[in-house]
This record gives sequence, structure tokens and C-alpha cells, in this order.
Amino acid sequence: VVTFGQDGGRIRDELVEGGIASDAVSMVPSLKEAVTAAHTIASAGDTVLLSPACASFDAFRNFVHRGESFAEYVRDLDDTS
Repeated sequence: VVTFGQDGGRIRDELVEGGIASDAVSMVPSLKEAVTAAHTIASAGDTVLLSPACASFDAFRNFVHRGESFAEYVRDLDDTS
């Protein structure tokens, strides 16, 4: 699990308190860095899912902007991989 944004730390803490191993949860500052981290963690054939746990008004205009940004960051990985 990779968390980010204003509530990333809180989400991370809740996951760990709920029993997820702390080394299985990473926190990064932004969605772009979350995509990069997930790419690094994932193995060939894995699926990386954008699963918002809350609004991201601290970083995006709305859910459409967030989804478009996610897709753009994934496409950018293709250009650098």
C-alpha cells in the first residue's frame, strides 16, 4: 500500500493499527511519487490500483483531475522504462 497527500499519514497509521505490517505501507508526498513507488514495488504482471480513501482537494480539482493525473503518470512510466 502506498499512501500520499494530506491524509496519507493518518491512513498509514490506521492500516498499521488494523494489522497491516508497517513495512508493507509506504507514505510519499504526491500521487506522482506514489505511482513511481508502486511501479518500483510491483512485479511483472501485478496490477496497481488507484483506490482513493478520501478526497484529494489538497492536490486536485476533483476526482476526474485525479484520475487523469494518475493515467498521465502511468503513461510517463512507459516513456522512462
